[in-house]
Amino acid sequence: MDWELKAKMMKTKSPKIVGNDILSFLSKKDTEGRLRFLPLWANWDKIIPSNFIGLVEPLGHKESTLMLLAKDSVVMQELTFLAPQLLDIINTYLKENAFTKVHFQLANGRELLHKDKIVAPRVERNELPEYLTKETVGLLPEDFAADSIVGESYKKYKEIILKEIEEKS
Repeated sequence: MDWELKAKMMKTKSPKIVGNDILSFLSKKDTEGRLRFLPLWANWDKIIPSNFIGLVEPLGHKESTLMLLAKDSVVMQELTFLAPQLLDIINTYLKENAFTKVHFQLANGRELLHKDKIVAPRVERNELPEYLTKETVGLLPEDFAADSIVGESYKKYKEIILKEIEEKS
């Protein structure tokens, strides 16, 4: 772990949402410029022609070669002939000539990457669960080291929940 980031997290008294800083952290570590392809992978279904959606998916890249996973050999053969057009579409989207070749691999039973995109649901809590009362909050043992991140987080959790319980009643 980056020690500067760890030191910064240790100084923080309240819980910090890591998702806000993860992209800046990764871009500092990305010395080869791989993050510039994230929009391509994320918007793949919007970029390629609609008749190929679900038949070909990105696997990644190696230098200037785009690696694609084809559903079957017929699709792979068809896309081999259309590779120059596909490269033109992708390079136009990226606004750079990032790829010069396309390499296809057969899926051979592997699931296509974007078949079911996993999206973390946003959870909003409107009310506290009924089981959370002044008596039940803090039933976990208090033997967390007070100066540890876990101990501080647990203490902060108890404060927040107890405050919400008091506001509710």
